Parts: sequence; structure tokens; C-alpha cells
Amino acid sequence: MSKYPTRNWSEFFEWGRFGVPPINEPEHCAERVMANVDYYTGNYMWVLLIFAIYGIVLDIGGLFSAVVMFGAYFYLFISRSEPIAPFTWRQQNIGFLAGSVIFMYLAGGFILLQIMALGVAVVVLHAACRKRSMKSKANHVFDTATGTSVFPAFTAI
Repeated sequence: MSKYPTRNWSEFFEWGRFGVPPINEPEHCAERVMANVDYYTGNYMWVLLIFAIYGIVLDIGGLFSAVVMFGAYFYLFISRSEPIAPFTWRQQNIGFLAGSVIFMYLAGGFILLQIMALGVAVVVLHAACRKRSMKSKANHVFDTATGTSVFPAFTAI
């Protein structure tokens, strides 16, 4: 997880930095979510990993699905230096995500799918409610400018 460092957990859970997101300003809310996800990517990966492990323990079909998806992920993203032709990395990411959801549903890993959806909801809720720090704002601006943002498709918004 060196590409996405885990930030200090006390900073991640600093209760004084939470507040209701500005719902009447959707651009500001979206910017807050993107900045927080860019800055706390490593932390969010750990949160999702905890949800995944919990789901795998509850459902053996989820374990089977996770093993197959890990193999597919390894083949598509770790062992390859280029995306599978004629696709771009973004198209490959979207295809992997959609294929994973369909495969988990068909392979009986539906409980894991539901638990992972809950994990994603927790991540989005945290990202929306946590007020950005100067470090997270600067990090998001830098990542957007250098093209290393977690949200490359949304940087033009």
C-alpha cells in the first residue's frame, strides 16, 4: 500500500473535523469527497479490507468469489504493465468492477457483495462528513495536477 499511504488513524478519526456536508452546494460536497478519498485512500482500503474479511468469514461463497477476483485482479493489474488491448486502464477498471459485481452475485457471494456495499457507504459517508484539512486540499490539488488522483475521470468536473 505504499502507493496509497495509510494516514495517521487519530487524524482520520479526529471528531472535531466532522460536520454535515453542504448539501445545498453539491460541487463543494463532491470536491470534499474527492479530496478526502485522495488523501485517505490507504485508510479507506484498510476499512474496505476489514469489511471484506468480515464478509468472507460469513459466507463460503464469498471466499470463493474473493479468491477468483483476486486472481483476476492480479492478472489484470499487477502482472501486466499495459492494459489488455484495445482497452484503456480506465475501461479495464470499470469492466473489472462490473464483472466482479456480476460474478459475486452469480457465484453466491451475495452476502459479501452486500457487506462490501455497506463498506463503500461507510467510506463515502466518512469522506463526505470529514472536513478537509489543508494537507488534504493540497494533496488533492497536487494529485489532480500530476494525474495521480484516484478520480482521474472526474478532475475536469
